Amino acid sequence: MKKMKIALLMLLAAVLILPSCKKGENDPFMSLKSRKARLCGEWELKEGTMTQTSGGTTATYTFNGSTCTYSSSGMSGSAPYTQKITIDKDGTYKIETNNDGNLSTEEGAWYFGGKNKELELKDKESVVFIETKYTSTSGGTTSTTTYSGANCPSTTFLLDELKGKEMIMILDGSSTYTGGSSSTTGTMTFEK
Repeated sequence: MKKMKIALLMLLAAVLILPSCKKGENDPFMSLKSRKARLCGEWELKEGTMTQTSGGTTATYTFNGSTCTYSSSGMSGSAPYTQKITIDKDGTYKIETNNDGNLSTEEGAWYFGGKNKELELKDKESVVFIETKYTSTSGGTTSTTTYSGANCPSTTFLLDELKGKEMIMILDGSSTYTGGSSSTTGTMTFEK
């Protein structure tokens, strides 16, 4: 009987402790892989939506894994669009995008964002990409920009869900400046 009580207490403790290990809002209840092991690998864009507002103009984009449909200022259309993100365990990443035949590759370093009370973030709930090289090819012309030191641009994505084969990133940012503001919101779903 005593062994049964101890086993029940241990089970109760595990049930109370494990959910606190979840980082993203929709992460699995429990995973045998670390967050880093789940994040690393090759991801392809499956679907997503994005809304960008700037200076009173709003543009909306919808992605289905092979096409981007857009609408802005009374104009709309669609074009072939694919995106692949490779995240390596060594702290590097590469984002390859094909936007209607215009190819771009972004490379750099990544790390998990830390806990931040002001931003209401848990530890490892976000991933930060620090861009060190950007290459684009359009109409047979290739251009490359490299960054170093404090001049490297960075982008932070909230990880709403990080499973073994599916990742959902949330885009949510805004800026206010003299005479206006801009914002980007959206959700992007990737599959391994």
